[in-house]
Amino acid sequence: MRKIFTLLIVAILATATSWAAEKTEGFETKAAETNYKGTVVVTADQSDCSVGWKIYYGCVSTTDKISGKNSAALRLYTEDKYGYIQTTTAIEGLSNVSFKAKAATTKSASILVDVYYSTNGTNWVAIKEGAEYTTSATEYSYKIPKGGQYIKIAISKNSIKPTEKNAQLTIDDVVFTSTADAKTYTYTWSVNGEKTQNILNEGDKVEAPKPASIGGKEFTGWVTTSTVDANKKPEYAKVDATAIADRTYYAVFATKTEDGGEKWVKKAASEITEEGVYALISKDGKAFNGEISGSYKGDGQSTETAFEFVNNEATSAPKGTCELTFEKSEKLVDVIDSMLEEV
Repeated sequence: MRKIFTLLIVAILATATSWAAEKTEGFETKAAETNYKGTVVVTADQSDCSVGWKIYYGCVSTTDKISGKNSAALRLYTEDKYGYIQTTTAIEGLSNVSFKAKAATTKSASILVDVYYSTNGTNWVAIKEGAEYTTSATEYSYKIPKGGQYIKIAISKNSIKPTEKNAQLTIDDVVFTSTADAKTYTYTWSVNGEKTQNILNEGDKVEAPKPASIGGKEFTGWVTTSTVDANKKPEYAKVDATAIADRTYYAVFATKTEDGGEKWVKKAASEITEEGVYALISKDGKAFNGEISGSYKGDGQSTETAFEFVNNEATSAPKGTCELTFEKSEKLVDVIDSMLEEV
């Protein structure tokens, strides 16, 4: 009998289940048990959706169930044993898993939850670690990276164990979403060398991260090249609204001034060859403030204070500076020279 059981499990592991939409596991078919200390195998024919399960330090139980007759119950005891539940059937095109769960915090215990995926059912990669689940049944959802075919939900080893008896993590209504025939795209976000990825189905909404400041420099936008010329304004990319292709975006950071601008670099009119934001300044470093008045018609007015340049760079502009945005033109230098003569 034992040999036959082993052969059955091998056959299940070798089978890939493909769905066009969703399947739900509610742990209704498998008979409830009361032995939580050990390993329980739920074969595909014992599950609600033809997916096999392995449960360690837990079982299918009626205790503190979430819905239906049964739920999967994982236990945390005083010893170093951390319950988990994992699928043993490969699900082709697995793109998302959602489930309802609640984590008991009684008996001085505090349960944290880790969620993993695997491409082969043996090597596991974390999707979420140390999640704090509520004590009432709540739905949680996780996208599965491309190639993932198995999932694992575990009580984290960083959980606080009870001082006596046990605490329970209850799981139910597991919904697997498979898009075996649908296109998926990987969106990669590189921030200061650290990369994160979003696996999206075609047409899904693309949500770009919002990087925090790094070393006094603030995030200014995304580009599609890994390097940018520090002497030129970056060609910022427009992030896709919906997933249409594999993309990699790189975050750009720049030093901001007190009024929100980037560093000011002092240049002669003849050196201005690129589009960008400029300010007109007089010989004493004061900037044109955008006003034309005075005893002589056409006098340009200047700011009260001047730029403070150090090695031809200033970290802030005088209050009231008029910022001019220039676009490329064959007559750009002539126009600037003409304006400087009137400041």
